[in-house]
Amino acid sequence: IATASGGGAGPSPAASTTVTKSITALTLTTAANPTTYNQAGQTITFTYVIKNSGTGNLGSAQFTVSDSLIGTTPFNCGAANTTLAPNATVTCTATYTITQADLTAVSVTNIATASGGGAGPSPVASATVTKQ
Repeated sequence: IATASGGGAGPSPAASTTVTKSITALTLTTAANPTTYNQAGQTITFTYVIKNSGTGNLGSAQFTVSDSLIGTTPFNCGAANTTLAPNATVTCTATYTITQADLTAVSVTNIATASGGGAGPSPVASATVTKQ
């Protein structure tokens, strides 16, 4: 907020300008297909949707997903030069093969986060696949 005065004139009416800070944020959703399993060697496809839930553009960058069930190394999601406008998304998939050990459990659950584009990691997303 500013006013001006000088040359014998009183202060001018106040003028103001608001600067809005861009918020960077990612959200992640994940889904499994199929949602049940019954044998070792069965393949489950996880679909990941990374969304720019902030107020400014993210990227141009490589977005990645880290998923505890898929592996220890994050994998790429989308093109290496992806730009996400606010509310825009990028989608990718990864597969998991049911193991013999999974047959002794009642379900398997992935725990995933997304990152990239200058935003911090997303909140955790997960999907559960249930033994038939």
